[in-house]
Amino acid sequence: MKNLKIFEKGQYRIKNTIGMFDLLKGVVLLMVMLAHTYGLYDGIKADSLLSGYLIGFLKIFGETMMPVLFMLSGYGFRKTTFKKCVKKQAELLLRPYAVTGAASAVLAFFSFYFRYRYFREAVKKALWITLGFLLGIPKTVEMERFTLSWCGPVWFLMAMFISLVVFNELLGRFSGKKLLAMAFASACLGWGLSFIKHCPWCISQGLVAALYVCIGYFAKKEKIFTEKLTGGFRTIAAIIATILFSLFLSQFGNNNMADSEYAFGPLSIIASCLLGIAIIYMFLRLNRFDGRVYGFLRNVGRYSLYILCIHTIEFMSFGGILQMDFVNVYKGSVSLRSLIIFLVRTIVVYMATKGYVWMKARYMDKYQREEQK
Repeated sequence: MKNLKIFEKGQYRIKNTIGMFDLLKGVVLLMVMLAHTYGLYDGIKADSLLSGYLIGFLKIFGETMMPVLFMLSGYGFRKTTFKKCVKKQAELLLRPYAVTGAASAVLAFFSFYFRYRYFREAVKKALWITLGFLLGIPKTVEMERFTLSWCGPVWFLMAMFISLVVFNELLGRFSGKKLLAMAFASACLGWGLSFIKHCPWCISQGLVAALYVCIGYFAKKEKIFTEKLTGGFRTIAAIIATILFSLFLSQFGNNNMADSEYAFGPLSIIASCLLGIAIIYMFLRLNRFDGRVYGFLRNVGRYSLYILCIHTIEFMSFGGILQMDFVNVYKGSVSLRSLIIFLVRTIVVYMATKGYVWMKARYMDKYQREEQK
């Protein structure tokens, strides 16, 4: 890996480089897997002001991770035609989404059957997961006779597809402040759709995410990270103020994109934009550091799409069942229990990702050699 340290007159400077967001994406993906740890918050007592604010502090960073990824997708986004945009994003996002859904349903059938030895229920489980993916439902739907499964963590890919297509259309028609205003209008529309009980295909999330994509687009165009945020007193004061403001809002409700929860409506969305910028900037400053841990995190970030898909397959098929069984029989510390689940999941997903990348590279090499003959 290339060294990402860039100095000028003894001061660290942020530059636009390949892989500049790998560290941040690596941390985000690990936080996603940690958040899906069953029973993670068991035993946490928020009965004091201090513990309440501590949990709130961790909560706001976790809730801002998805908006951050949408912002990164807008960084360096280039306008194209509607047809080309749809075709490109379908190839990059909807294809892995579909493959992940099919693999999740098949493996869920086998894991459910081998765990409970009930063929009919295993078929139902696979069917509900399939329908959940087809409808792009980001939240499990509870009905009288059945439970329609959500589409897993890859709801992000469906929402990303919608957000990029919408933003591309806005970018083709508006510029400057008008573009920002229309992206905010899209976010408000998405927030309005969040009141629909079961809004399919992550339309609500995608419309909200169009604003985050727009913020990322302006961040590069206006050189916010490379020039305007210099790391001086004003920058530090603005970051602290943003964190405190977000921490204050978190005490009154949730701001969760997957569940379309925005405690203060558009204000919560704006707060996520500001905090997202602060988080991205802080991680870009951390790029100066090297080492095994940083190398591992950057490696996770480099394969973020594969890891997200493989984690979804694991979580939706056998991982969710196994971790629930483990929690039910484990009698020790809640913290240790959660750590064990998280570490096992991370190792399994990471090794499966490395194996997939290796097999894909080998297949591509073989295919290219055959084409040259």
